[in-house]
Amino acid sequence: MDQNTLFFFNGHPEALPLYRAYEERLLAELEGVIIQPQKSQITLKNRRVFGAVSFLAARKAKDRPDPYITVTLGLNRREGSPRVDQASEPYPGRWTHHLVIGSVEEIDDELMAWVREAAAFSAAIEIEPLIASASGRMARELQAILGPERKIPPEADPYALLNRRKGAQLPRFFVTCGEQDALYQENVRFVKALEERGADVRFEHWEGDHRWEVWDKSVEMALEEFFPAGKK
Repeated sequence: MDQNTLFFFNGHPEALPLYRAYEERLLAELEGVIIQPQKSQITLKNRRVFGAVSFLAARKAKDRPDPYITVTLGLNRREGSPRVDQASEPYPGRWTHHLVIGSVEEIDDELMAWVREAAAFSAAIEIEPLIASASGRMARELQAILGPERKIPPEADPYALLNRRKGAQLPRFFVTCGEQDALYQENVRFVKALEERGADVRFEHWEGDHRWEVWDKSVEMALEEFFPAGKK
């Protein structure tokens, strides 16, 4: 365990044994795991992000153990276990799950099976197959947006648009995302592409999932960014 990871637990030292037990199993049972401590979470990835550890309040305060950690995992399905505190589908066929862990005993074989599933899914994930495999209500919504073929047209692909502007001056960008959002790494990747093109880009990110609380804050920040108070 490196110093950055230990620093992450400065405000919650009593939760460190829970994370230590989880990390030990991660490193023992999965190959090629990259552990990346950040401001509000410890990101876990292989080719892409497959999970995280944080103090996200995925359970009401009166029901949360003390100490606790929140384990976040991305799966291609919704896990129906009562152990899952929150689950959302931020993108077709990609479900984000949050589990509050309050004891070492909860870091068991069932949890690690979900972790291995999340890691395998992340290593193979691509956006276009996810869109193509969507079904039911999500498929109908995607068809309404993208057409019956569910193909992202070049005029709606941010990377294609960026390539078209090669050598041209780019507008100013303001990007926000919750760090537990399943699309967080896609935002990081796009911001990096913008920076490589010399764009003026501000990227704000904080603890949060694919939810209205994050989006409401993002709208307020964007209005202040582009229409600051006192300026006409």
